[in-house]
Formats: sequence, C-alpha cells, structure tokens
Amino acid sequence: MKTLNVDVTNTKPVIDSISPSSVGAGTDSFTLTVLGHDFIPGAQVLFVATPLRITFFSGTEIHAIITSDLIRTAGTSAINVVNPGGVQSDAGTNLTVTAAVYLIQDIAPKEVFRHGPTVDVEIFGNNIPPTRA
Repeated sequence: MKTLNVDVTNTKPVIDSISPSSVGAGTDSFTLTVLGHDFIPGAQVLFVATPLRITFFSGTEIHAIITSDLIRTAGTSAINVVNPGGVQSDAGTNLTVTAAVYLIQDIAPKEVFRHGPTVDVEIFGNNIPPTRA
C-alpha cells in the first residue's frame, strides 16, 4: 500500500466589489452583495468584526444582511470575507455610511395659536426617524 500525503490549504478570498457600496445612516436593513472569487462554503462576511447572516451562492457571490443597528451613524466600515480556517480577504473593501439627509415634505397642523394649548406636530418626509420629542 502506498501513502499519499496531500497538503490542503484554504485559499484567500478576494473581494472584487460590494453592492451597494454606500448607504445612508439610519436606513433600514438591506442585503449586501459581495462579488469576488475563492469564496468557500462556510465562509463568513464580516462588517468590521461583526459576523453577518449570509446566503452563499457560489465561489464568486455571497449575500449578507446588514442590519439597521450597524448603520446608525455615518462613517466607513470594513467588509471582509473569512473562509473556513480563518483565511481572510485583504483589507480595502469598505461600505460607506453617509450622513442622513432629512427631507421635510409636510407638517400637520399647519397653524397653531401662540398661547393656545400644547399640540403634537407631525412631520412627513424622507429619512425622518420615528421619534417623539
């Protein structure tokens, strides 16, 4: 009987692009598409150091869920792929989180009286967080 020794090494995953590459702060959770090569089943996608829930499509495509709590504030965050065994992609792929832009389209009521009762004012528009002041 002859023995054959085989060295198995995990390849380094390479990220070619992510989509989207930029999102607004405070937006809802979304799916990030990671394209590249040498992704292995069982690979993880990291947002900075946070592992994300993923769907592995192939050695060239992974989808990851970015939850809204990760993108509350503006900044740049590293995206990496880690293959089983801990082999990680090189740094350099970033998701940019831009400052939220609030667009007020309407308010209600449109009139209040100077010394009248306290009223709740509703603000309608885009990217306006659902809070009460």
